[in-house]
Amino acid sequence: MACFIVFVWVVLYLQRVHAHQPNVDDYLYTILATRLVQHGFVGFFKAALHTGPYAPLYLVLGAPLGQVKGINGEASLELLFLLLISAGAYVLSRTWVERAPAAVIAGIVALNQAVLGWSLMINFALAASTFMIWSFAAYFRSDHLRDFRWSVGFAVSFSALLLSRSLSPVYAAPLVLLVAFDIFFDAQKKARQFKPMICTLVLILLIAGPWWYESGPSTFAYLSSAGYQSSSGFTSYGARLTPSTIFERSKETLSDLGSFESIALVCMLLIAIVIVTFNRRIFDRNMRIIAVWIILTLLVLSTSSNGGSGFGLPIVALIIIEVGAILSTSKLRIPFSLFGMVVIVAGIIAISYGGLNHWWQGPIYREEVLFSGGSTGTNIESVTHAVDALIGNAPTIVARDDDVLNANGLSWVGRNMGIQLIVPPYGPTGTSTAIAELPSAQYLITGTSLAPYHGLLNQLKLQIAATQEHFYLQKQWRIGGSNVIEVWTKRKRL
Repeated sequence: MACFIVFVWVVLYLQRVHAHQPNVDDYLYTILATRLVQHGFVGFFKAALHTGPYAPLYLVLGAPLGQVKGINGEASLELLFLLLISAGAYVLSRTWVERAPAAVIAGIVALNQAVLGWSLMINFALAASTFMIWSFAAYFRSDHLRDFRWSVGFAVSFSALLLSRSLSPVYAAPLVLLVAFDIFFDAQKKARQFKPMICTLVLILLIAGPWWYESGPSTFAYLSSAGYQSSSGFTSYGARLTPSTIFERSKETLSDLGSFESIALVCMLLIAIVIVTFNRRIFDRNMRIIAVWIILTLLVLSTSSNGGSGFGLPIVALIIIEVGAILSTSKLRIPFSLFGMVVIVAGIIAISYGGLNHWWQGPIYREEVLFSGGSTGTNIESVTHAVDALIGNAPTIVARDDDVLNANGLSWVGRNMGIQLIVPPYGPTGTSTAIAELPSAQYLITGTSLAPYHGLLNQLKLQIAATQEHFYLQKQWRIGGSNVIEVWTKRKRL
């Protein structure tokens, strides 16, 4: 199964490289990773503690790859997490089922549309999902923190979870709560050694504590802003938990799977609930812990309208594992195995498709380009280089910011030129801020896009203000039928 997963991913990775469609986050995280290397050997670890709201795990591991091979080198690190998530799914599934069905479950976890899609981008979702699964696997294998070796494994995987992405407290907090209750009630029934628990806590503090001590305040400030402040541009309202928000979050979580796999997963989940209803012995203590974690995490995520990138991926992966274990321990073992093979094949076919069909979603890096008005043949790198060659290192306002052309891409391409970018902030003040910066800028990038990041920015008002500041349209690119990139430059005063 591992060899098959590697083969599938390599084929899709080569397809991604050939597409020349790096994502906006691909640029950003490669920039951050390569900056760590520039600090030297000693400064590397010090800089890793001060990455701000960006979790350090992926940046630290991918820095050498990014330094040598750039964006595609950095993205290749995802193969490691893809293998780790499949291995974790297998180990966790073995808590309940034999080797063969565990291998099927691991294959479904690794080769569904959601996981495969995020594994082709520089994104933290896969890493967080990987270590969430390993945390459960190690906790159960440790006999709920009794076995010393697996307790150490839990400490390492949980620490990696905390360092995997800034959103990790949303996943970690429910797990800590459940572990605390589980150990408390377990201690009432039989005596237990506390040394493994103490060792686990000390290791977590030693591994994850330094980064959270240094960068934790900025991370929590970012989470509260991007998650609950509408002025940030990332969310439309503050904290809110209603049946409607839960439904919308569930729909967003399933949407990464595409309609076919979403419907298949929901059907399997309903069947599993029916089985558990008539045979409660299948639903053991460990399954109950995972089920409660899924519910709690979904509720926390539902309080924010920030759709994010793969926020619900750990939930999807654990639902697949738990549902797969329930079906495999019932009389539906063979039908489930056949169903699993269909899902795996469908996921591979779907992720190879570059369209926007909701039944057969293409890889996420392509989808975002298509949503922005480009096509599967859009060469983002060439567009970025062309615009960069025009603006050089002059102060530039990037008002038209999307997946086809964005400030992160221009920063990456112009990194050796010390390019200065003045990017208006998100939210309703973006237009006024951009206009106020016009006297300091030499270039202005505007245009039209189906999916701009600065959705509230009034391009027309900004262009009118630019003409009053003696800007004129210097060059224009048309990407597809609806994506227009315009570069304005300021006339020299006589």
